Amino acid sequence: MTALDRRTLMAVTVAGIATPTTLGAKECAMDWITMSLEARNLAYNNVEHVGPENARKKTEEWAAASQTLREKRPKHLGLAYGDGERNKWDLYPANDPKAPCFVHIHGGYWQRGSKEIFACLSEGPLARGWSAALCGYTLAPEATLTQITNELKSAFDWLDAKASEHGIQGPRHPGAGHRHRLVRRRASDLIHS
Repeated sequence: MTALDRRTLMAVTVAGIATPTTLGAKECAMDWITMSLEARNLAYNNVEHVGPENARKKTEEWAAASQTLREKRPKHLGLAYGDGERNKWDLYPANDPKAPCFVHIHGGYWQRGSKEIFACLSEGPLARGWSAALCGYTLAPEATLTQITNELKSAFDWLDAKASEHGIQGPRHPGAGHRHRLVRRRASDLIHS
């Protein structure tokens, strides 16, 4: 098997997110409600699956690649959408303002991580002529899940209103599994459940 470089891997990942059925993706059949707490925790424990040394090495590689990208493209970083310290967007516009935009909301169980660490995930979309947008938010336990989802709703409102001022006019596409309107709906569901 040929090794893929990070840029190619990210482009393939974006293609898989944008068109999962063309790649034969199947929906996950796990029943999260009936799983034990131990089984759910194991399912989400990436370190357990790849090993602590591999996880540390990968995190360091991503952080270094992300820092390099941010240094090369500093013009649209840290754009505030709210009053919180982490309420900021990092935008990476494509040459064509009407190009699609890959949107990524970083993971970390709502408790850790940052858009800065995951900036390297923009390399694949950028290499294919897409724009990219990475959003920050206040982490738990400083913020409740309700507060975080409200911040994300505000973030997407800002992106809808202001992205064109930063060279991004094209449609937003999911980078973390949700289109922004779907994120809003699910955020609302979480708040009211």
